Amino acid sequence: MTTVLFMKDANLTLKIGAGTAKAYQGQVQIAQVKVVPGSAVTYPTLDGTAQTQVGPSTYTLDLKAGQLWDATAGLAAYLWTNEGAVADFTLQAHGQGIAPSTTQPYLTGQCRLIAGAYGGEVGKYAEVEVSLPCITKPTLATTGTLPAMAEGDAEAEDAATEAA
Repeated sequence: MTTVLFMKDANLTLKIGAGTAKAYQGQVQIAQVKVVPGSAVTYPTLDGTAQTQVGPSTYTLDLKAGQLWDATAGLAAYLWTNEGAVADFTLQAHGQGIAPSTTQPYLTGQCRLIAGAYGGEVGKYAEVEVSLPCITKPTLATTGTLPAMAEGDAEAEDAATEAA
């Protein structure tokens, strides 16, 4: 029986360079890699036929989460501080702690970090919503080890997600 993806939580890791000093790991409300197909360009030729070429597709990592400005745990602060940097990302949409497999894969890739909005509508929780352009097509991985989330980080992100 095939299992349809039901997102209970989405574990996201963003990492700049080696080490963990410039890493973010947490859960977000919305996490998806969006594919925009390339545009078709048609050029009529002298023999009455037409030549068509399709440009490359583009990919973005779309994220939405509650604004958390804690420099050690907040996605909003991480994006603001590291705007413009290229980060490796891992997205496991099947849930934290789920081992990758052919039926529950995860995505890896690289994206350019863009800062999200600061603030929002009065009387509501503020959210950060960004579309991070991918450098190349992300890879669908069915094997490997996902980065482990530290216990304190998981609690901080759970609180931020519940608040939003």
